[in-house]
Amino acid sequence: MIVVSKPAARLGLELLSRYWPEPPALPWFAVGAATGQLLHNYGVDAFWPASGDDSEALLALPELQQALQVTDPHVLILRGETGRDFLAECLRGQGVTVDYLPLYRRAQPFYAPGEVLERVRGQRLNGLQVSSGEGLERLRELAADDWRELQHMPLFVPSPRVAELARQAGATDVIDCRGASAPALLAALDSRPAP
Repeated sequence: MIVVSKPAARLGLELLSRYWPEPPALPWFAVGAATGQLLHNYGVDAFWPASGDDSEALLALPELQQALQVTDPHVLILRGETGRDFLAECLRGQGVTVDYLPLYRRAQPFYAPGEVLERVRGQRLNGLQVSSGEGLERLRELAADDWRELQHMPLFVPSPRVAELARQAGATDVIDCRGASAPALLAALDSRPAP
């Protein structure tokens, strides 16, 4: 069982408690520490990477590789309705049967043209944060023509992959937090000079 986000953990555990009062005795894996801690607090034997909050770090986890060393391995990925398929593709490439359990749907808010930039200025923001490649794409869509101005603000991202996507999108001041957790963001903020 792999859980890719805190919302997937919360919703998955809620369903589990409804239909299966005792968590199944199989290894659970989380993409990041915050998600893993939610599972652990529920009483699930969960593993997650010590550093890195992404699929790449999870795939390198020895406990995951060990758990897959069974005949005909199967993995269920708890996640949102959409998302990155990299993890499933890599597992399938190793001969693992992978299924998804979509537990939530991300919905993009509506902002009138100019509203994102207006909010950034109105709140006197000194930087922006995205937690995924999909989040970066949504920010660019919502900003529309104003992305040309926003792309010069410090942009905090969770991984080298998203940092590269941000640079390709024209962002000029990209800070890789090396994780999507609050402590990772705080560490990245501490490493920057005050505005």
